[in-house]
Amino acid sequence: MHVRVAIAAALLLCGTIASAQSVRYRGAPDPLEVDTIVGADPRGHDRGVVIAAVLVPVIAAANGAVPFGIEPLPVDIFTTVDFYADSELWHDPRYFRCNSPTALESLGGATRMTVMGDDPPRTAAWGYCDRDYPREEIVSPYPFDTAKAHYEALKSEARRRGGPIIYSQATLPDWNGRYERQREKVQSWLYGNVLQIPTYLSLLTGRIHAAHFAVRRRRHEHRHDARTNFRCALLVAAHDYTNPYRSRVQRRRRRTAARRGSTTVVR
Repeated sequence: MHVRVAIAAALLLCGTIASAQSVRYRGAPDPLEVDTIVGADPRGHDRGVVIAAVLVPVIAAANGAVPFGIEPLPVDIFTTVDFYADSELWHDPRYFRCNSPTALESLGGATRMTVMGDDPPRTAAWGYCDRDYPREEIVSPYPFDTAKAHYEALKSEARRRGGPIIYSQATLPDWNGRYERQREKVQSWLYGNVLQIPTYLSLLTGRIHAAHFAVRRRRHEHRHDARTNFRCALLVAAHDYTNPYRSRVQRRRRRTAARRGSTTVVR
């Protein structure tokens, strides 16, 4: 009797351990959902090519103003003369005027609307400094340093279960259907609308040379977005290229007409 009880207890314990191991490398909780963006975004939550008739901008302050209760830094990405000399400030959201990564790109008109102010880039708009996405909700909940290590763990788990299963066309699950991604700006932190830039940069570690390069590259891109994108937007506006695709088509047609010696007006 005691032997049977001991065996049953051992089997129960092994089953518990196996169950725990089976969910150790999978089944992370769904990402944290948020209902607003960081800004500054003149289109607010509006998205897509066609601008909505009614917009609710998400802007904390614009045209040189500073949000209430916020102490601006002596220099930020919009006023600096040496971006790389300010590396100690890169981890302060105020250095980017609390703009999200996507907002910093769109300030100059990437989304066909600009909030750079009357004296750009000095008068660029502010996002909301009290909004951010928790870093712990972004990083992996699993104890792996690399994707390869995670893959090997999942493969070992599959082998313990008698797998992996090799499917044929006949036994493949029916996954046919129409798929489309969720495009709302608050849907994922990956879209870059719901987090501060320092939080975004903190995900790129400098432990290896490639990662260090990625950090510097991303920061340089943010500098370009803040300091030169608006000039590109002004150039576009000056040439009335409201539709970049259409303008490319027009230029192609003009070149074709010129080669053929045509005098037809291309519209």
